Order: sequence, then structure tokens, then C-alpha cells
Amino acid sequence: MKETQKTGSIANPLSESKRQHRADQGFTLIELLVVIAIIAILAAMLLPALAKAKEKAKQSVCVSQLKQIGIALTMYVDDNQNYYPIDSTVNSLGQSIVWPKELNPYLPQKSSGSITSPSNPVFNCPDAANTFLKMNGTNVENSYSGSGAMMGFAPNATGNPKKTSGGYSRKATPLVDPPTDIILVIEGKQKTPGDNGCQSSTPWKDSSGGAYQDLNNIPPPSGGKTFLDWRHSSGLGMNVLFADSNVHYVSKKTALAIWTEQLWSNQ
Repeated sequence: MKETQKTGSIANPLSESKRQHRADQGFTLIELLVVIAIIAILAAMLLPALAKAKEKAKQSVCVSQLKQIGIALTMYVDDNQNYYPIDSTVNSLGQSIVWPKELNPYLPQKSSGSITSPSNPVFNCPDAANTFLKMNGTNVENSYSGSGAMMGFAPNATGNPKKTSGGYSRKATPLVDPPTDIILVIEGKQKTPGDNGCQSSTPWKDSSGGAYQDLNNIPPPSGGKTFLDWRHSSGLGMNVLFADSNVHYVSKKTALAIWTEQLWSNQ
């Protein structure tokens, strides 16, 4: 019995020595590979979630910006005898004026705030960088587009629905549908590569009634254009400002199914 205890007492120091020797050697290659593999798996699980959260944050900023635009439009209408700003025109000095710049009293432009200075940053969606808006190094001033509901009627407007035209202001009311349904501002792409802003107001179709900027024309055929930009949710939807100043997310699938000329142009 005594010899067994003595043997045991001799074995403990040797075991401690082996453990200490292994600790001095550090991790084995297999242990390092296992740790790296675990980290890689965790990263693969977390990165998509982080990317989705980042995209959601940008979409939330976009919603906030459109709400600010909606408030500015409401204030403009109240101060201008119930008229929307002219979607696009040229003043007596030959300067191009679009509706975001007409909202300067409510959403001041950059720099001095003159009519020629860039639009307020609120008109540039943070998610627009994911589209071709910034190709060729263009500094984008405006990534939103007005629908036909803000476009004034040309004096010689004919047809049903009547054609709308730039250069004319339009009454905000009456509306042919509830203001909760009338589309006022959408997310748009620039007119052509290199331009620093998207179409000021986007008609539903071209003057001939062809599929020019139609929702079914996505992506556009060779040589064509489309100004609708489904930039959120990985290209599956956009934020929309309605005539009641509320902003809602609309999926491309829903828009293709229920949007009509009447909701688009309020006529």
C-alpha cells in the first residue's frame, strides 16, 4: 500500500511537467484550423445579417427624407394657392429649374442657396449609390422623381387621359382617387449616364402611348430608358411618397399588379 502511494506521488510531478511542456508549445496546427473554421462559419452567418441591417438603415433614411419632401410640398402648396411647384422649366435667365429647387425656401439648397446651386442633400437617397446613378464619377444631386400627378396640363392638352407637360404648375386638388392612392414622388434613376439628377417628373408612358417609361419596361430594351429605380430590398421595391404626404414601401410585384395611369397622373 505504501509503495503504491509512493509510485503515485512520483507520477504527479511527471504529469505536471508534460502539461507545462505542452503549454509552452502553444496550439497545434489542427487546433488553429478548427478555430479559424469556427470563426469563418460565424462570419458567414453574421455578415449577411449585418448587410441586411445596413440596407434597412439606408431605407429608413430614405423614408425620412421622402417625408421631409412631403412636408415641404405641403407647405409649398399652402403658400401658392394650392398649386404644386412646376416640375421643370427654364427661367428668364436661361437657368433650368426643377421642382426640388423650387422647394428651396423649405429645403434650402447647398452653398448660397441660389437657383443654380445643388439641391438640398435630402433629395439624394443614400441607397442610390447602389444603382448606376453614380457611374462615371457623377455627383448626384437628385435621386427622386415626381410622377405625372405634379405635372401641369399643357394648354392644348387632348386625349383621355390628357397629356401633361413640363413648364406648367398644377392644382394639388381635386384628386380623382383618395390621396392615399395617388403617387406623388418615386425613386428614380438619372436620365442618362453622366447626368447629375434623375428625371424631374416621370410620365407613365411616352406621348405615343408606347412602353417608354412603363413599369413593364424593366429593364428597358436596348436604346430605351426607364426612370423607375427599385433600389431597396435588393432591387425588389422602392419607397413612394403619396399625395397625403405619407411614405410607404411598395414592392415591384405590387406596383406591376395595381398601379394604373390614373394613380400615376391623377387624371
